[in-house]
Amino acid sequence: MGKRKDLSKEKTAQVQILLREEYSIRKIAHICGVSAGAVQNVKRRIKSGSSATQRNGRCGRRRKTSSYDDRILLRNLCRDPLATSKNLNTQWEQHGIRVSVSTVKRRLKRLGCKSVSAKKVPVLTPVMKRKRLEFAKKI
Repeated sequence: MGKRKDLSKEKTAQVQILLREEYSIRKIAHICGVSAGAVQNVKRRIKSGSSATQRNGRCGRRRKTSSYDDRILLRNLCRDPLATSKNLNTQWEQHGIRVSVSTVKRRLKRLGCKSVSAKKVPVLTPVMKRKRLEFAKKI
């Protein structure tokens, strides 16, 4: 299971108050609407004397693209709305941004763009064309 968001300062303060009142960890978790593990972590921080309620900095890998790079991607999409993710990726590479096609898809989704595909229309056969012509001449 992955790491979840830190508790807000309000939730942490509420948990600390209930811990001082000697409620059980399960009861506190139920009252505050958080997991028992989160309550346990707050209790551990209190015992160790650490006042850090939030992690310092950002966790995880640094993003390969900036908000400016994302705007370039959006601009390219506005110029050609039917462009594929692969085409947009090649245009991005011309600006010096090397990422995978799946990253392009994730950035587009985060920017609020929906994926669309062109409607498939059946090919007109010579027989169908002849019948249409006959129908048009009748009218």
